Amino acid sequence: AAAIATAATLAHEPKPVKLLKFDTWDWGWGGLLIFTVLLFFRPQDQLPGLGNSHISDIAALIGLGAMVAINLSRGRPFTRMTPELAGVLLFGLIIIVTVPTSFWPSGSLIAFQMYYLPIMLIFLLMVNTLTSPKRIERIVWVIVLAFGYMSAMVIFNYLRGVGLVEGGRASGPVGGF
Repeated sequence: AAAIATAATLAHEPKPVKLLKFDTWDWGWGGLLIFTVLLFFRPQDQLPGLGNSHISDIAALIGLGAMVAINLSRGRPFTRMTPELAGVLLFGLIIIVTVPTSFWPSGSLIAFQMYYLPIMLIFLLMVNTLTSPKRIERIVWVIVLAFGYMSAMVIFNYLRGVGLVEGGRASGPVGGF
């Protein structure tokens, strides 16, 4: 156990989770990982009971809330400021400032809220939780497995003749990916 804890420290990973001690788990990282799994595998498309639920969004919000709460409880700023995050925030500010001068101000604001703001929040969560090469590797594996699953589903659906569009072209199984 001591060797595992030492290796985790060297890799900038949190120490192993003890099930009865919730403070050993990085809830922001867990929220990001669960968000990524739910976003790509989309169980709401496969299970009829979930329907139009936004379970991936809920996981991301739990991760964001936990990340902010943990950072503030430890006396740290609620987010790490990196040049990339500053650029994303600055671009968001430019969008907001230029909304009144746009051709369609209400539509521009709705587009900002529906598209840019969620991406900005996920980027904020990623900047604060993808803190080691091991975590980046885990997220990449989730993405590789998800797209492998989607590719297999496209082939399976194509062979069955399901989900064909535009004269026989196969469409993606999860929202057109």
